[in-house]
Amino acid sequence: MRVAIVVSTYPPYPGGMGNAAASHAEALKAAGHDVTVFSPGVNLRPIFRVGNSACAPQLWWKLRGFDVVELHYPFFGGAEWVWLWKLTFGRKARLAVTYHMDAVGSGLFGAIFRLYRALFLVPILKSADVILTASRDYLASSQAAFIKDDPRVRETPFGVDLERFRPRPDIVKNEPLAIFVGGLDRAHYFKGVPVLLEAFARALRTVSEARLAIVGDGDLRAAYEREALELGIEKRVWFVGKTSDSHLQECYGHARCHVLPSIDRSEAFGIVTLEAAACGVPSIVSDLPGVRTVVEEGVTGLRVPPGDAEPLARAMTELFVAKDRSEAMGRAARARAERLYAREKTDHAVVSAICG
Repeated sequence: MRVAIVVSTYPPYPGGMGNAAASHAEALKAAGHDVTVFSPGVNLRPIFRVGNSACAPQLWWKLRGFDVVELHYPFFGGAEWVWLWKLTFGRKARLAVTYHMDAVGSGLFGAIFRLYRALFLVPILKSADVILTASRDYLASSQAAFIKDDPRVRETPFGVDLERFRPRPDIVKNEPLAIFVGGLDRAHYFKGVPVLLEAFARALRTVSEARLAIVGDGDLRAAYEREALELGIEKRVWFVGKTSDSHLQECYGHARCHVLPSIDRSEAFGIVTLEAAACGVPSIVSDLPGVRTVVEEGVTGLRVPPGDAEPLARAMTELFVAKDRSEAMGRAARARAERLYAREKTDHAVVSAICG
């Protein structure tokens, strides 16, 4: 089949949605399908861009001739043209919508998101032949909850390459190290780095030898570095920046725990939590819909209330101090990743759902 993937961002831009789209593209190609990706900078030249939104009306006619189109939602400026294509040129083609997350915001952005939702969310989802979600837990309380029991919905969790990410028994974990992996730009404000820094400062009062590695880059990095300086923890926080897969695996290998302190529903799953699990590292994650499903509480990691530094500090301190418990959770996390999130299993489910 000729398959088009439409997504707002794509690697090398860092972000879960683009990485998921790339993963789907690889799986579809491996299954023998002819795949074309449409994303700003990849076969798509938008009229204008605002953040990760991009006005791309050419999608309306560029999608003609494809047997299947997969839309990764949200994509403001792109999704509505996919919907128009489906109504006009794409009636005989298959439309798969992968619903990643709610669009949330405050002030002007919040108002724009609400207006967009009112105009386009329902018709876009109604036009889909199949709807993919990484977590029914997330979908059930999302802005798309009206389709949670729709027979078109397929739960297709993200997967992880268990060979690419694996435990490193050759690395001796001599110090209590926590690791955060994520974008440090304004588009990823919801990652909760300020909460993480405050929590780590509190954890240092009990475990003074602890360290924090922040892997990622973006236009907020300098602000976060200043915040670490103001908290007096700059000597214990390592801003790693962008890194290769092999170095990232090494960073995970040194970690006592991985932390995903997201503050709102813009975070819907957490692929980095799967990477950490595959490396045998337990995770501390915010107790948010979707995000919490990747961690089995008290077995493969810990869940904490979002946006609250104190319980996050207690959880970090617990795993810093209890090395044996951290290692046991890490082994359980690896086993759970093998059982539920092995890439070959999730790829098969994705290809089956998209292509029918």
